[in-house]
Amino acid sequence: MAIPPTRALLVADAEKERDNLSALIAGMSREQLLWAGAYGWSAKDYVAHLAEWERMLFGWYDAACAARIRMCPPRATPGPRSRS
Repeated sequence: MAIPPTRALLVADAEKERDNLSALIAGMSREQLLWAGAYGWSAKDYVAHLAEWERMLFGWYDAACAARIRMCPPRATPGPRSRS
């Protein structure tokens, strides 16, 4: 996927994907949303994770547009891990 050239297009892409995810999870029961799946994460854990990454992405994007920081994060962040 190419990087959208404007914030408006980036927001539109994010909203489209968020709508797709919402449609996917809309039919899930509470038990399904809370069931621990891959890496011990539930669907709600993944949704929270994606929401935080979206928040960070727009922060990085806005900061980069204001020429305050690089567009990408300074270091790798860990992905899903098994819970003990």
